[in-house]
Amino acid sequence: MSRPNYPIPEDPVYDPNIEQLEDQDPASATQTFNPLIQRLIINTHAARKAATNIDGGSFVEPDPVEGHNSNEFSHANMTVDGASIVLNDRTATLEEHMADEIAHGNIILDGNQK
Repeated sequence: MSRPNYPIPEDPVYDPNIEQLEDQDPASATQTFNPLIQRLIINTHAARKAATNIDGGSFVEPDPVEGHNSNEFSHANMTVDGASIVLNDRTATLEEHMADEIAHGNIILDGNQK
């Protein structure tokens, strides 16, 4: 039998007032733990919603491959062997990108040809 998930309201509201548990509190899921966990979940979703809407709602989760390619340190010791590099990246994840032979086709790293 599966357990129900904690409900997440459509418009969560952050509430900084979270009571601290004390030694004399009953170890009860319904009276003690679930209300505390539910408040933390609601606060987490309220904070995420606020962060997502901080720029007027146009925030988009960053693409990990684009993040890798645009990071100045990702390809710091890279030189090209003189041939032109065609952007042929068809990967969906950073792991796929790193393993793709075409993504780093004409690259010589620290003098060692791939």
